[in-house]
Amino acid sequence: MRQAFLDADNDPAELDHLLTNLPDSTSQILHPAKYRNGVHAVQLDLPELADRLGSDQWRKVGSGVLGELDVRVLLEQYGDHVEASRVAAGWSGDRWQLLEKDGRTTIVLETAWDSEASAGAFFSAYKRGLRARFPSAATEEDSISRQALSTPTAASDVRLSGQNVLVVIGFDRVDDDAVIAALAPVDP
Repeated sequence: MRQAFLDADNDPAELDHLLTNLPDSTSQILHPAKYRNGVHAVQLDLPELADRLGSDQWRKVGSGVLGELDVRVLLEQYGDHVEASRVAAGWSGDRWQLLEKDGRTTIVLETAWDSEASAGAFFSAYKRGLRARFPSAATEEDSISRQALSTPTAASDVRLSGQNVLVVIGFDRVDDDAVIAALAPVDP
């Protein structure tokens, strides 16, 4: 780790800095130049979706950040290792929430990318992964900015918007649509 994070001068002060200012994301560990250049993850905030959906029916089970490494692993599950590494390298930030309603779960993942091209690469790779995960799914939409798939027990919705990609995987289209509507900004 020391050699990866130190520059060519092998400055001991830089090692001291590293040990007192640890990397704050897997992206900074996988790409030491991001650490050295102070490139930090984009902080994304998802609203409290269970509250917006009706906490009498929905509850938040968990939330957090995947990070570049887990995004790569996610892509590798139904894709190519080399492509997953290349695509995940464009990761800039994410935030997820796991929701439950009537004993069934819905995952919401919002991601940010370092460019529109990187977001598009993730969108395309993830769409292919969902197609592999749900090979018999009915396609409700497959466009340059959205893929919506449905099976009798699951529904997915992936949306590309600029440098961001939103993923919702739930148990049916009606509830996926409700989750997406709950993500819209609330007027004050």
